[in-house]
Amino acid sequence: AYRVALREISEAMVSMLSLNEIADRILIALTDTMGVERAMVLLAADDGKVLRPIASRGDWDEGALGVEIPADHPIWKHLWMRRDDLTRVDFDDQYDVERRELCRDVFDTMEIELLVPILYGVDLLGVIAVGRKRSGDRLMADDRLLLRTLANQSSIAIENAKAFDEIAKLNETLEARVEERTGELRDTQ
Repeated sequence: AYRVALREISEAMVSMLSLNEIADRILIALTDTMGVERAMVLLAADDGKVLRPIASRGDWDEGALGVEIPADHPIWKHLWMRRDDLTRVDFDDQYDVERRELCRDVFDTMEIELLVPILYGVDLLGVIAVGRKRSGDRLMADDRLLLRTLANQSSIAIENAKAFDEIAKLNETLEARVEERTGELRDTQ
């Protein structure tokens, strides 16, 4: 089932040009294929200084939906530097008590089991937050592999969507300049 889901997602991601559409596709795969009770996609804001939720599936409370992770937060730094998924227990060995609790608070507030980074080159584009499985089973190696693959596929789709948005903005600017210049030429004639 995972292989089929992965193939379908890969094929779909190639043609997606909307960040929300990409996030929704990831969430459907997680909740339907993996059977997680809740999942969320957080993306870095345009300024690259904070991760904010853009889409979620499952039962979330207001606190979790409003979570923001700034670039100076230890979780951001771990995801970016380690380039690997994070669980709450990854902070058990953290000697700095304040830092450890700051990280655990994110997991507790969101009631999630795992954070998977969406990386593109050296940039952290976003995070996939995953809750428990409805079955009560733990997230296993297969699940983590699927999540990392989804994150890799989505990073390419996210970059494509951003490039498409940039081209659309440039087109609008160019069209406005052409109209302005055409008006000036008419006035001159």
